[in-house]
Amino acid sequence: MERTEATAWISNSADERMDKLTIARIIAKYEIKATIFDFDGILVDTENVGMEVTKRIMMEKFGIALNEEEVGYLYGLVYSEFYSEMVKKYKLDVDVQALVDHQDKRYEAELGRFKECMPGALEILEFLRQHGIPTGICSGSRRVHVGKLVENLGISKYFKIIITVEDSNQHKPNAKPYFLAAKKLKISPKKCLVFEDSEHGVKAAKSAGMIVVGVKIGSQGRQNLGKADIVVNT
Repeated sequence: MERTEATAWISNSADERMDKLTIARIIAKYEIKATIFDFDGILVDTENVGMEVTKRIMMEKFGIALNEEEVGYLYGLVYSEFYSEMVKKYKLDVDVQALVDHQDKRYEAELGRFKECMPGALEILEFLRQHGIPTGICSGSRRVHVGKLVENLGISKYFKIIITVEDSNQHKPNAKPYFLAAKKLKISPKKCLVFEDSEHGVKAAKSAGMIVVGVKIGSQGRQNLGKADIVVNT
């Protein structure tokens, strides 16, 4: 059979790019009723900034240079879980919450630098809004940080619900945040389309029974997104 553009998008190939036509075809194929976006790295290029803050904290406080495996592990995790793992691994005599608080303070100081969404994100959000597809955010970041960026970027009108780290006692790769997002959207999880850029996030959304687009982005391109239904490049 000739490999058409439509079949290419359902092929789990990372040779394609995310655009309105692609999303429209996915929505039609899976009878999607709502979309849910991860936030950091998907809608705003904040993920690498948070990572750089974490790397600096580990080096400055403990003289530890995070290796590639540790950096990869951080993507998609809440900071409390990542620092807990590092404290155990390196037997550090430090309070995990103190590290998280320090991370939050330094990260918040960087938020003013973000003046626009990821390339193409606004176009896709507007496309979904015009077609009456309710949209939400499911993030492992703090509500104050997500809220501030959503407000600064003028994109609050696109989101019916926003789930952040404070909303659940379990976090990605656990499915609970995505189940909560579907509940608040009042849509069956199997009719939700999720956009994720991390292995942890993909696992969480798939465990919730959702259709997942794994988005390969820059330095996160080494994330294993193989469990996603469709994998694309930005």
